[in-house]
Amino acid sequence: MLGGLVSSALSSVAEQMAQASEAAAATQERSARLVQSSAELRRLLGGPATLLGPISQASTSTSINGVRRQRIILTMPVADAGGRIVGEALAERELGEGPRDQAGPLELTVRLSSGKIVRLDDSSVPPATIDVEWKRVD
Repeated sequence: MLGGLVSSALSSVAEQMAQASEAAAATQERSARLVQSSAELRRLLGGPATLLGPISQASTSTSINGVRRQRIILTMPVADAGGRIVGEALAERELGEGPRDQAGPLELTVRLSSGKIVRLDDSSVPPATIDVEWKRVD
């Protein structure tokens, strides 16, 4: 009986870890697109900026009155076009875990080594591009 209880608890933890990993990857991808499309960062750095892989990552889950929420926090280095680290980005996002819940806005703060702070928001991220080729077959 105790073995089944422990197995169930471990299964639940493994599922939560998998969900956190997926959410972190999606947050990182969206953050990278936001940094790459930022005209302000491009102006400040004299060229395009890119995000490198996370150096710190945290995830918390809460359940209040049956409503589950997950918060993802990532810290990622920011590099200039030459690959030099020029700052760090802190990305925070809250996600719903139900079928009707939507992701909250991505809050991204970039702190450059020059001391400048650039806050970017989700609304300026261009939608993902899908390249489609259409051919007529007779």
